[in-house]
Amino acid sequence: MGLTGNNRRITWSAPLALSLMALATGWVHADATRREAVQVGAARRVFVAAHGEILAAITNAFSSLRYHETMLIPARYDLPARRWASGNSTNEWMLYTGTSPLTTVRVGKEMVPYFAEFDLRANPLATNRWEITVRTTASWVHAGKEVGIHGGWAAHSKHIPPVLQEETNVLVRIERQLHSLQGGELSPLAPTPDARDASNYRMREVMELNPGARSNLPPLIEARTNNPPHASQPK
Repeated sequence: MGLTGNNRRITWSAPLALSLMALATGWVHADATRREAVQVGAARRVFVAAHGEILAAITNAFSSLRYHETMLIPARYDLPARRWASGNSTNEWMLYTGTSPLTTVRVGKEMVPYFAEFDLRANPLATNRWEITVRTTASWVHAGKEVGIHGGWAAHSKHIPPVLQEETNVLVRIERQLHSLQGGELSPLAPTPDARDASNYRMREVMELNPGARSNLPPLIEARTNNPPHASQPK
């Protein structure tokens, strides 16, 4: 689906489709040609929980783009090779940022948006004892603009050392979700403030990058809502 305005075209697809594309191609952010994996110490924490509780805590905590609009998909990270590997993953996931940053960091004299990609692993230690590890596999900031691969301007991505506090923040999110589940609350945690309207963020991009859509799209949506299309009758 797409909208055109001022010689620009914006297309979008469901988060699941984006996730599958990212896993299949190795693309995670706009600067794929300069993508570098980093290997640093990881954040770890041990939890007393059943296997099912661990799985539910991780998947619920990051479902539906609710954590800074990050996407979670099963994946396997080859630590010695420092790259994502093909094949099935067991108790392991990729968590990566989309259009929203995790935080802002200082680079030189400027505060710039910070993005990262994480490897999440759940390792059994004993009966109902699990160690969850969060490791940054790539981290970058948006600083300035550059010509995009399809023409036009795109954010210039610059790799920087990982912000280790963000690994801890991911662990804390999992811990909060687990405690909530064990307390009898089965619903996922509330979205972070920047992700409350995550289902509409691509529409916001359309409005920002296609000035014509601001005047043309709302009447179209209203007309379709008030007069839904009818199925054609068989002849």
